[in-house]
Amino acid sequence: PTTTTNGGGREGPSQQQQQRGGWHGSKGGELRMARPSQHVLERTSCRVDASGGVELRLTASLPARGRSIEGLACAGMLCDALPSAVARAVRRLDSDAGVAAALEAHVDSVLDQRWLRDQLHEHGLVAFVADGAILPRRAGDDDRPMLGPAVVPFEATAAQCGALRVELPARKRRSASSNEQHAPTSITGLGVPEGVTVICGGGYHGKSTLLDALKLACFDKVPGDGRERVVARADVAAVKTEDGRYVSAVDVSAFVGQLPGRSTSTASFSTLDASGSTSQAASLAEALEAGASTLVFDEDTCATNFMIRSPVMRRLVPNEPLTPFVDRVADLRDTHRVSSILAIGGTADFLDVADAVVLMDHYKPSDATARAKQLLVAGTPGTPGRPRRPPPSEEQQQGHRVSSIL
Repeated sequence: PTTTTNGGGREGPSQQQQQRGGWHGSKGGELRMARPSQHVLERTSCRVDASGGVELRLTASLPARGRSIEGLACAGMLCDALPSAVARAVRRLDSDAGVAAALEAHVDSVLDQRWLRDQLHEHGLVAFVADGAILPRRAGDDDRPMLGPAVVPFEATAAQCGALRVELPARKRRSASSNEQHAPTSITGLGVPEGVTVICGGGYHGKSTLLDALKLACFDKVPGDGRERVVARADVAAVKTEDGRYVSAVDVSAFVGQLPGRSTSTASFSTLDASGSTSQAASLAEALEAGASTLVFDEDTCATNFMIRSPVMRRLVPNEPLTPFVDRVADLRDTHRVSSILAIGGTADFLDVADAVVLMDHYKPSDATARAKQLLVAGTPGTPGRPRRPPPSEEQQQGHRVSSIL
Protein backbone atom coordinates (compact mmCIF):
# COMPACT_ATOMS: atom_id res chain seq x y z
CA PRO A 1 0.00 0.00 0.00
CA THR A 2 1.21 3.48 -0.84
CA THR A 3 0.20 6.85 0.56
CA THR A 4 1.27 9.99 -1.31
CA THR A 5 1.02 13.30 0.55
CA ASN A 6 1.97 16.91 0.15
CA GLY A 7 3.14 19.31 2.85
CA GLY A 8 -0.32 19.66 4.39
CA GLY A 9 -0.81 15.94 4.85
CA ARG A 10 -3.41 15.69 2.08
CA GLU A 11 -3.15 13.22 -0.76
CA GLY A 12 -0.97 14.65 -3.48
CA PRO A 13 -0.21 13.75 -7.11
CA SER A 14 0.96 10.25 -7.95
CA GLN A 15 4.64 9.45 -8.37
CA GLN A 16 4.30 9.27 -12.15
CA GLN A 17 2.73 12.72 -12.21
CA GLN A 18 5.50 14.10 -10.03
CA GLN A 19 8.25 12.56 -12.15
CA ARG A 20 6.86 14.16 -15.31
CA GLY A 21 8.07 17.49 -13.96
CA GLY A 22 11.64 16.55 -14.86
CA TRP A 23 14.65 16.91 -12.63
CA HIS A 24 13.34 20.02 -10.92
CA GLY A 25 9.85 18.61 -10.38
CA SER A 26 8.60 17.48 -6.97
CA LYS A 27 9.18 13.80 -6.26
CA GLY A 28 8.71 11.39 -3.37
CA GLY A 29 6.15 11.63 -0.58
CA GLU A 30 5.34 7.91 -0.44
CA LEU A 31 4.95 5.58 2.53
CA ARG A 32 5.40 1.92 1.61
CA MET A 33 5.12 -1.35 3.49
CA ALA A 34 6.34 -4.71 2.19
CA ARG A 35 3.51 -6.68 0.63
CA PRO A 36 3.67 -10.22 2.07
CA SER A 37 3.64 -13.30 -0.12
CA GLN A 38 1.34 -16.32 0.08
CA HIS A 39 3.55 -17.84 2.78
CA VAL A 40 3.19 -17.13 6.48
CA LEU A 41 6.73 -16.28 7.54
CA GLU A 42 8.31 -14.32 10.32
CA ARG A 43 8.86 -10.84 8.93
CA THR A 44 10.56 -7.71 10.17
CA SER A 45 7.95 -5.38 8.64
CA CYS A 46 5.39 -6.27 11.32
CA ARG A 47 6.04 -7.64 14.79
CA VAL A 48 3.67 -8.46 17.63
CA ASP A 49 5.27 -8.70 21.07
CA ALA A 50 4.17 -10.81 24.03
CA SER A 51 2.10 -7.96 25.50
CA GLY A 52 0.08 -7.56 22.31
CA GLY A 53 1.88 -4.49 21.07
CA VAL A 54 2.20 -4.16 17.31
CA GLU A 55 5.28 -2.65 15.67
CA LEU A 56 5.05 -1.73 11.99
CA ARG A 57 8.09 -0.88 9.89
CA LEU A 58 7.91 0.93 6.58
CA THR A 59 9.92 3.02 4.18
CA ALA A 60 9.39 6.69 3.50
CA SER A 61 10.32 8.35 0.22
CA LEU A 62 11.02 11.88 1.44
CA PRO A 63 9.72 14.65 -0.82
CA ALA A 64 12.38 16.50 -2.77
CA ARG A 65 12.72 18.81 -5.72
CA GLY A 66 15.98 18.26 -7.60
CA ARG A 67 18.72 18.31 -4.96
CA SER A 68 16.58 20.19 -2.45
CA ILE A 69 14.61 18.45 0.32
CA GLU A 70 11.09 19.80 0.80
CA GLY A 71 11.10 20.11 4.57
CA LEU A 72 7.48 21.14 5.01
CA ALA A 73 6.29 18.27 2.83
CA CYS A 74 8.44 15.85 4.85
CA ALA A 75 6.95 17.15 8.08
CA GLY A 76 3.44 16.76 6.71
CA MET A 77 4.11 13.20 5.57
CA LEU A 78 5.69 12.01 8.83
CA CYS A 79 3.70 14.08 11.32
CA ASP A 80 0.26 14.20 9.66
CA ALA A 81 -0.19 11.51 7.01
CA LEU A 82 1.52 8.66 8.87
CA PRO A 83 -0.33 9.09 12.21
CA SER A 84 -3.60 9.50 10.30
CA ALA A 85 -3.05 6.24 8.38
CA VAL A 86 -2.22 4.39 11.60
CA ALA A 87 -5.28 5.80 13.35
CA ARG A 88 -7.56 4.70 10.49
CA ALA A 89 -6.12 1.18 10.62
CA VAL A 90 -6.58 0.94 14.39
CA ARG A 91 -10.14 2.26 14.23
CA ARG A 92 -11.01 -0.23 11.53
CA LEU A 93 -9.59 -3.12 13.56
CA ASP A 94 -11.66 -2.04 16.60
CA SER A 95 -14.91 -1.27 14.79
CA ASP A 96 -15.04 -3.61 11.79
CA ALA A 97 -16.18 -7.08 12.85
CA GLY A 98 -15.14 -8.46 9.48
CA VAL A 99 -11.50 -7.56 10.10
CA ALA A 100 -11.50 -9.29 13.48
CA ALA A 101 -13.14 -12.37 11.96
CA ALA A 102 -10.59 -12.46 9.13
CA LEU A 103 -7.75 -12.23 11.65
CA GLU A 104 -9.22 -15.10 13.67
CA ALA A 105 -9.66 -17.18 10.51
CA HIS A 106 -6.04 -16.49 9.57
CA VAL A 107 -4.79 -17.75 12.94
CA ASP A 108 -7.03 -20.83 12.77
CA SER A 109 -5.78 -21.62 9.27
CA VAL A 110 -2.14 -21.52 10.34
CA LEU A 111 -2.83 -23.67 13.41
CA ASP A 112 -4.68 -26.19 11.23
CA GLN A 113 -1.70 -26.45 8.88
CA ARG A 114 0.75 -26.96 11.71
CA TRP A 115 -1.52 -29.60 13.22
CA LEU A 116 -1.60 -31.51 9.93
CA ARG A 117 2.16 -31.23 9.56
CA ASP A 118 2.63 -32.68 13.04
CA GLN A 119 0.57 -35.75 12.03
CA LEU A 120 2.85 -36.75 9.15
CA HIS A 121 5.53 -38.58 11.09
CA GLU A 122 3.00 -40.55 13.15
CA HIS A 123 1.33 -41.81 9.96
CA GLY A 124 4.59 -42.60 8.14
CA LEU A 125 4.16 -39.77 5.64
CA VAL A 126 6.48 -37.08 4.33
CA ALA A 127 3.73 -35.00 2.69
CA PHE A 128 -0.03 -34.75 2.39
CA VAL A 129 -2.29 -33.12 -0.22
CA ALA A 130 -5.90 -32.69 0.91
CA ASP A 131 -8.88 -33.16 -1.35
CA GLY A 132 -10.15 -29.87 -2.75
CA ALA A 133 -6.74 -28.18 -2.81
CA ILE A 134 -6.10 -25.68 -5.61
CA LEU A 135 -2.56 -26.33 -6.77
CA PRO A 136 -2.07 -24.35 -10.05
CA ARG A 137 -0.82 -20.77 -9.80
CA ARG A 138 -1.79 -17.80 -11.97
CA ALA A 139 1.64 -17.41 -13.55
CA GLY A 140 5.28 -18.18 -13.01
CA ASP A 141 5.77 -14.81 -11.31
CA ASP A 142 2.37 -14.77 -9.56
CA ASP A 143 2.00 -17.23 -6.69
CA ARG A 144 -1.69 -16.54 -6.15
CA PRO A 145 -4.15 -19.36 -6.97
CA MET A 146 -5.41 -19.74 -10.51
CA LEU A 147 -9.02 -18.71 -10.99
CA GLY A 148 -11.73 -19.65 -13.45
CA PRO A 149 -13.82 -22.65 -14.49
CA ALA A 150 -10.80 -24.44 -15.97
CA VAL A 151 -9.24 -24.95 -12.53
CA VAL A 152 -9.47 -28.60 -11.40
CA PRO A 153 -9.42 -29.10 -7.61
CA PHE A 154 -7.15 -31.86 -6.40
CA GLU A 155 -8.99 -35.04 -5.48
CA ALA A 156 -7.54 -38.38 -4.40
CA THR A 157 -10.46 -40.78 -4.71
CA ALA A 158 -10.44 -44.15 -2.98
CA ALA A 159 -11.11 -45.92 -6.28
CA GLN A 160 -8.06 -44.40 -7.99
CA CYS A 161 -5.56 -43.90 -5.17
CA GLY A 162 -6.18 -46.98 -3.04
CA ALA A 163 -3.73 -47.17 -0.13
CA LEU A 164 -2.26 -43.76 -0.99
CA ARG A 165 -5.54 -42.14 0.05
CA VAL A 166 -5.28 -41.39 3.77
CA GLU A 167 -7.46 -39.78 6.39
CA LEU A 168 -5.87 -37.49 8.97
CA PRO A 169 -7.61 -36.14 12.08
CA ALA A 170 -8.53 -32.47 11.95
CA ARG A 171 -7.57 -30.05 14.70
CA LYS A 172 -10.14 -29.57 17.44
CA ARG A 173 -10.91 -25.90 17.89
CA ARG A 174 -11.71 -24.39 21.25
CA SER A 175 -14.21 -21.83 20.09
CA ALA A 176 -17.81 -22.82 19.34
CA SER A 177 -18.54 -20.19 16.71
CA SER A 178 -21.04 -20.91 13.96
CA ASN A 179 -18.25 -21.45 11.43
CA GLU A 180 -16.44 -23.98 13.58
CA GLN A 181 -19.54 -26.03 14.32
CA HIS A 182 -19.28 -27.27 10.74
CA ALA A 183 -15.52 -27.93 10.90
CA PRO A 184 -14.61 -31.44 9.71
CA THR A 185 -13.36 -34.03 12.19
CA SER A 186 -11.01 -35.56 9.62
CA ILE A 187 -9.33 -34.58 6.34
CA THR A 188 -8.83 -36.94 3.41
CA GLY A 189 -6.33 -36.70 0.60
CA LEU A 190 -3.19 -38.12 -0.96
CA GLY A 191 -0.51 -39.26 1.44
CA VAL A 192 3.10 -39.37 0.24
CA PRO A 193 4.76 -42.19 2.20
CA GLU A 194 8.30 -42.35 3.48
CA GLY A 195 10.75 -43.80 0.99
CA VAL A 196 10.98 -43.22 -2.75
CA THR A 197 7.91 -41.78 -4.49
CA VAL A 198 7.76 -41.26 -8.24
CA ILE A 199 5.19 -38.84 -9.69
CA CYS A 200 4.73 -39.58 -13.39
CA GLY A 201 2.37 -38.46 -16.12
CA GLY A 202 2.18 -36.87 -19.50
CA GLY A 203 3.08 -33.30 -20.31
CA TYR A 204 0.66 -30.71 -18.88
CA HIS A 205 -1.14 -33.35 -16.81
CA GLY A 206 -0.15 -31.82 -13.47
CA LYS A 207 2.90 -33.71 -12.18
CA SER A 208 5.15 -30.63 -11.93
CA THR A 209 2.27 -28.62 -10.47
CA LEU A 210 1.89 -31.22 -7.73
CA LEU A 211 5.63 -31.29 -7.14
CA ASP A 212 5.83 -27.48 -6.96
CA ALA A 213 3.17 -27.54 -4.24
CA LEU A 214 5.12 -30.17 -2.30
CA LYS A 215 8.35 -28.14 -2.53
CA LEU A 216 6.70 -25.28 -0.65
CA ALA A 217 4.53 -27.41 1.64
CA CYS A 218 6.92 -26.86 4.54
CA PHE A 219 5.58 -23.29 4.74
CA ASP A 220 2.18 -22.24 6.08
CA LYS A 221 -0.08 -20.48 3.58
CA VAL A 222 -2.47 -17.57 3.95
CA PRO A 223 -6.23 -18.31 3.87
CA GLY A 224 -7.57 -18.49 0.34
CA ASP A 225 -4.28 -19.64 -1.16
CA GLY A 226 -5.72 -23.04 -2.10
CA ARG A 227 -2.78 -24.94 -0.61
CA GLU A 228 -3.67 -24.46 3.06
CA ARG A 229 -4.00 -28.20 3.54
CA VAL A 230 -0.97 -29.19 1.50
CA VAL A 231 1.75 -29.91 4.05
CA ALA A 232 5.18 -31.54 4.13
CA ARG A 233 7.75 -32.12 6.78
CA ALA A 234 9.62 -29.01 7.81
CA ASP A 235 12.98 -30.31 6.57
CA VAL A 236 12.01 -30.92 2.93
CA ALA A 237 14.50 -29.61 0.35
CA ALA A 238 14.27 -29.19 -3.42
CA VAL A 239 17.39 -30.24 -5.33
CA LYS A 240 18.13 -29.01 -8.84
CA THR A 241 21.00 -28.21 -11.16
CA GLU A 242 22.56 -24.74 -10.98
CA ASP A 243 24.98 -24.61 -13.88
CA GLY A 244 27.80 -22.17 -13.19
CA ARG A 245 27.28 -21.87 -9.44
CA TYR A 246 30.09 -21.41 -6.94
CA VAL A 247 30.92 -24.40 -4.71
CA SER A 248 33.25 -24.26 -1.73
CA ALA A 249 34.55 -27.28 0.20
CA VAL A 250 31.51 -29.53 -0.27
CA ASP A 251 31.80 -33.30 0.09
CA VAL A 252 30.41 -34.70 -3.18
CA SER A 253 32.42 -37.94 -3.09
CA ALA A 254 29.23 -40.01 -2.81
CA PHE A 255 28.36 -38.94 -6.37
CA VAL A 256 31.57 -37.63 -7.93
CA GLY A 257 34.78 -39.66 -7.98
CA GLN A 258 38.26 -38.49 -8.86
CA LEU A 259 38.01 -35.92 -11.65
CA PRO A 260 40.58 -35.86 -14.46
CA GLY A 261 43.16 -33.13 -14.13
CA ARG A 262 42.54 -32.73 -10.40
CA SER A 263 44.78 -33.99 -7.62
CA THR A 264 42.44 -33.07 -4.78
CA SER A 265 39.73 -35.35 -3.45
CA THR A 266 36.08 -34.60 -4.12
CA ALA A 267 35.49 -35.00 -0.38
CA SER A 268 36.22 -31.25 -0.29
CA PHE A 269 35.13 -30.09 -3.71
CA SER A 270 35.46 -26.46 -4.74
CA THR A 271 34.92 -24.70 -8.05
CA LEU A 272 34.07 -21.26 -9.39
CA ASP A 273 32.00 -22.68 -12.24
CA ALA A 274 30.23 -25.95 -11.47
CA SER A 275 28.79 -28.03 -14.26
CA GLY A 276 25.18 -29.16 -14.26
CA SER A 277 25.92 -32.53 -12.65
CA THR A 278 28.48 -31.34 -10.09
CA SER A 279 26.28 -28.41 -9.10
CA GLN A 280 23.39 -30.77 -8.42
CA ALA A 281 25.66 -33.11 -6.47
CA ALA A 282 26.77 -30.15 -4.37
CA SER A 283 23.20 -28.99 -3.80
CA LEU A 284 22.17 -32.48 -2.69
CA ALA A 285 25.16 -32.78 -0.36
CA GLU A 286 24.41 -29.38 1.16
CA ALA A 287 20.78 -30.38 1.73
CA LEU A 288 21.86 -33.53 3.54
CA GLU A 289 24.40 -31.64 5.63
CA ALA A 290 21.63 -29.21 6.61
CA GLY A 291 19.55 -32.12 7.91
CA ALA A 292 16.96 -32.56 5.15
CA SER A 293 15.00 -35.81 5.50
CA THR A 294 13.01 -35.40 2.25
CA LEU A 295 14.48 -34.49 -1.13
CA VAL A 296 12.37 -33.27 -4.06
CA PHE A 297 13.47 -33.59 -7.71
CA ASP A 298 11.85 -32.42 -10.93
CA GLU A 299 13.37 -33.93 -14.07
CA ASP A 300 12.85 -30.61 -15.86
CA THR A 301 15.44 -28.95 -13.58
CA CYS A 302 17.82 -31.88 -13.08
CA ALA A 303 21.00 -32.91 -14.89
CA THR A 304 20.28 -36.13 -16.75
CA ASN A 305 23.79 -37.56 -16.29
CA PHE A 306 23.50 -36.99 -12.54
CA MET A 307 20.12 -38.69 -12.23
CA ILE A 308 20.44 -41.78 -14.46
CA ARG A 309 22.84 -43.71 -16.68
CA SER A 310 21.70 -46.30 -19.19
CA PRO A 311 23.30 -49.78 -19.33
CA VAL A 312 24.68 -49.04 -22.80
CA MET A 313 26.40 -45.86 -21.64
CA ARG A 314 27.83 -47.70 -18.63
CA ARG A 315 29.57 -50.09 -21.01
CA LEU A 316 30.50 -47.48 -23.60
CA VAL A 317 32.02 -45.03 -21.06
CA PRO A 318 33.71 -47.15 -18.37
CA ASN A 319 35.76 -44.28 -16.87
CA GLU A 320 32.84 -42.19 -15.66
CA PRO A 321 33.52 -40.38 -12.35
CA LEU A 322 29.82 -39.73 -11.74
CA THR A 323 27.70 -42.17 -9.77
CA PRO A 324 24.08 -41.47 -10.79
CA PHE A 325 21.52 -40.69 -8.15
CA VAL A 326 19.48 -43.73 -9.16
CA ASP A 327 22.31 -45.87 -7.69
CA ARG A 328 22.20 -43.98 -4.38
CA VAL A 329 18.52 -43.34 -3.77
CA ALA A 330 17.90 -46.76 -2.18
CA ASP A 331 20.93 -46.33 0.09
CA LEU A 332 19.63 -42.97 1.24
CA ARG A 333 16.26 -44.55 2.03
CA ASP A 334 17.40 -47.76 3.68
CA THR A 335 20.54 -46.64 5.51
CA HIS A 336 19.90 -42.98 6.25
CA ARG A 337 16.08 -42.77 6.19
CA VAL A 338 16.12 -39.95 3.64
CA SER A 339 13.03 -39.96 1.42
CA SER A 340 12.93 -38.80 -2.20
CA ILE A 341 10.04 -37.47 -4.29
CA LEU A 342 10.67 -37.36 -8.03
CA ALA A 343 8.54 -35.98 -10.87
CA ILE A 344 9.58 -38.00 -13.91
CA GLY A 345 7.94 -38.62 -17.25
CA GLY A 346 10.77 -39.74 -19.52
CA THR A 347 12.55 -42.66 -17.84
CA ALA A 348 11.63 -45.78 -15.89
CA ASP A 349 14.95 -46.07 -14.07
CA PHE A 350 13.53 -45.13 -10.67
CA LEU A 351 10.46 -47.35 -10.84
CA ASP A 352 12.12 -50.51 -9.58
CA VAL A 353 13.28 -48.76 -6.38
CA ALA A 354 10.08 -46.75 -5.92
CA ASP A 355 7.88 -47.47 -2.91
CA ALA A 356 4.98 -45.56 -4.47
CA VAL A 357 4.16 -44.42 -7.99
CA VAL A 358 1.59 -41.66 -8.46
CA LEU A 359 0.21 -41.25 -11.97
CA MET A 360 -1.20 -37.82 -12.84
CA ASP A 361 -3.78 -38.00 -15.62
CA HIS A 362 -5.82 -34.88 -16.46
CA TYR A 363 -4.80 -33.42 -13.08
CA LYS A 364 -6.19 -36.45 -11.22
CA PRO A 365 -3.88 -38.71 -9.17
CA SER A 366 -3.98 -42.48 -9.10
CA ASP A 367 -1.88 -45.22 -7.51
CA ALA A 368 0.14 -46.83 -10.32
CA THR A 369 2.65 -48.68 -8.13
CA ALA A 370 1.52 -52.21 -8.95
CA ARG A 371 1.11 -51.42 -12.64
CA ALA A 372 4.62 -49.94 -12.82
CA LYS A 373 6.18 -53.00 -11.18
CA GLN A 374 4.27 -55.26 -13.56
CA LEU A 375 5.51 -53.38 -16.61
CA LEU A 376 9.10 -53.51 -15.39
CA VAL A 377 8.97 -57.30 -15.30
CA ALA A 378 6.90 -57.95 -18.42
CA GLY A 379 8.00 -55.04 -20.59
CA THR A 380 5.64 -52.97 -22.72
CA PRO A 381 4.24 -54.35 -26.01
CA GLY A 382 6.89 -54.41 -28.71
CA THR A 383 9.80 -53.96 -26.31
CA PRO A 384 11.73 -56.43 -24.16
CA GLY A 385 11.48 -56.38 -20.40
CA ARG A 386 13.71 -53.75 -18.84
CA PRO A 387 17.00 -55.22 -17.56
CA ARG A 388 17.97 -54.57 -14.00
CA ARG A 389 20.64 -51.96 -13.39
CA PRO A 390 24.10 -53.41 -12.86
CA PRO A 391 25.43 -52.95 -9.32
CA PRO A 392 28.03 -50.22 -8.70
CA SER A 393 31.58 -51.15 -9.55
CA GLU A 394 34.14 -52.06 -6.91
CA GLU A 395 35.71 -48.61 -7.22
CA GLN A 396 32.33 -46.90 -6.76
CA GLN A 397 31.52 -49.02 -3.70
CA GLN A 398 34.83 -48.15 -2.04
CA GLY A 399 35.23 -44.52 -3.02
CA HIS A 400 31.77 -43.00 -3.26
CA ARG A 401 29.81 -43.82 -0.12
CA VAL A 402 26.76 -41.76 0.70
CA SER A 403 27.65 -42.03 4.40
CA SER A 404 30.67 -39.82 3.77
CA ILE A 405 28.49 -36.72 3.54
CA LEU A 406 25.99 -37.54 6.29
